[in-house]
Amino acid sequence: MDRGHVHPDAINERSEPPVINKHDAIVAMRDNPEARRYEAELDDGGMAVKDYRLGRDRIAFTHTEVPDEHRHRGIAGQLTKFALDDAVARGLKLMPYCPYTAWYIERNPEYQEHLLDGFGE
Repeated sequence: MDRGHVHPDAINERSEPPVINKHDAIVAMRDNPEARRYEAELDDGGMAVKDYRLGRDRIAFTHTEVPDEHRHRGIAGQLTKFALDDAVARGLKLMPYCPYTAWYIERNPEYQEHLLDGFGE
C-alpha cells in the first residue's frame, strides 16, 4: 500500500461518498485500539485503515489508507464517518492531522463543533 499523503486537490468535491461498487463492499468496520486504528474489512480480504492517537479527551487522526484497487469508491468516506461518529459519541475532541479527515470535516459541518480549539480555523 502507498503510505503517501493525499493532496487535497486529488479529492473530489462531494461531501457524500459515491455508491460503492458491489465488488468493494465493506464487510465490517471496527475500532482496533491495540493497533490504534479504525479498520474497514473489505469483502475481498483487503483492509482500509484510519490511524489515530488517543489522548484523555481527544483523538488525533493521522492517516487514512485504502488499498489501491479500492480507491475512489467511497470507502475512505464511509470509514471516516464511522470513526468520527464513534469519537463524537465518546465525547472526544477531534484533531484532523490527516488531510482526508480534515477535508471530510470541512465538507460535513456537523463535525466542526467537535474540533479541538485551533483546528478548522
